[in-house]
Amino acid sequence: MSTRPSLYVFAWFLAYFLLVPLALWSINLGLPHVLEIAVSVFIAPGAFAAQPLIPLLKMLGLTTGEWVRLPSLMGWLILSLGYAGGIAFIYEMLRRFSRAQRKHRQ
Repeated sequence: MSTRPSLYVFAWFLAYFLLVPLALWSINLGLPHVLEIAVSVFIAPGAFAAQPLIPLLKMLGLTTGEWVRLPSLMGWLILSLGYAGGIAFIYEMLRRFSRAQRKHRQ
C-alpha cells in the first residue's frame, strides 16, 4: 500500500499555506488593482483557516501585532504543518475507506 498520494496532498497543501504570507506581503508592493484582487482571492482560504487558531498561537507567543494579531513566521510554519498533516491524514483515511468499500463489494 503506497502512501505517495498522501505525500503529494501534504506537499501541495503545505506549499499553498507557505505561499499565503508571501502573497499577503506582495499586496503591499503596490500591485495593480486586478492583481491585488486575484491575490486576495488566492490567500482568503488560508487566512480564514488561520483565524480560529490565533488565540492558541497567542497563548504560545507565536503571534505579532497589537490591534490585529497575525501568526509570526514560526507560528505560520506550525499552522501550515498542522493543517497540511491533517488534510493528508483525512485524504489517506478516505482513500483507505474507499478501497475497503470496493473490496467489500467484490
